[in-house]
Amino acid sequence: MVLRVVVPIRPYRVRVGCGVMFSALGVMASCDEPGDGAAPDSAMMGTDGTDSDDGETSSPAEIPSDAESTGDSGPMGTVEGGGNFIVSRTWKGAVYLVADPATTYTPDNFESRAPGAPLCVSGSVAPSPTYGGFFELGINLSQPPGEAVGSAPVARTGLAIRIDNRGLSPLRAQLVSPDSDVDNTRWCAELPVSGSTHVLWETFNTACWNASGAGYESTPLRSVAVVIPGSNVAPVPFDFCLEGFADGDQVSDAVLDLR
Repeated sequence: MVLRVVVPIRPYRVRVGCGVMFSALGVMASCDEPGDGAAPDSAMMGTDGTDSDDGETSSPAEIPSDAESTGDSGPMGTVEGGGNFIVSRTWKGAVYLVADPATTYTPDNFESRAPGAPLCVSGSVAPSPTYGGFFELGINLSQPPGEAVGSAPVARTGLAIRIDNRGLSPLRAQLVSPDSDVDNTRWCAELPVSGSTHVLWETFNTACWNASGAGYESTPLRSVAVVIPGSNVAPVPFDFCLEGFADGDQVSDAVLDLR
């Protein structure tokens, strides 16, 4: 089977196992192993931030996202997934990692991840005077293997998410619209330092750093992501494990690789 990645159209780095990577945009090329690709034109998640006393900020960052795949559904309680493929109850798809060119992170992919094991990643977001530094770990929610990316509905009260934020970095949850390649629509919400919480859907906003944007109205989604926003002054080190997420009513609804 020919596997495809998008030819770079902007200098963002995307790392994911090519076996689960597919882009809905751009010119395609064959791919034999994990490596650098490119993200599509992204939404500016704001260009201003709230400075702290020392001049640093966890300000908005330019956050693109792309790379998708899913598998067939199974009965609730069945363990599925593993590697770069994630299952969260009715949501399922490929994990992707995206960063600006100066940001560093490890690992490059999760090919060796056992089913149910958390997605752990560490690195450092490079500073940018325009708040352009960022890191994003995202998961696509609906795409049969080899087909175009789909969308997944939400049916519960919010995003249940469990994160072990070992590095105590700032965290945001991000929701990506199915039309993000066209209109760049994304919604975000600030997460607590602990990372684990239940975020009501109405909390998400296209400008979550100051709540000046448009609110999310429980429309279908393309992907969900955890974002580390950068600073305009200093590097932002990060070290966290995504232990579960779901369309849910409480934190305990968040799972990985479980139907």
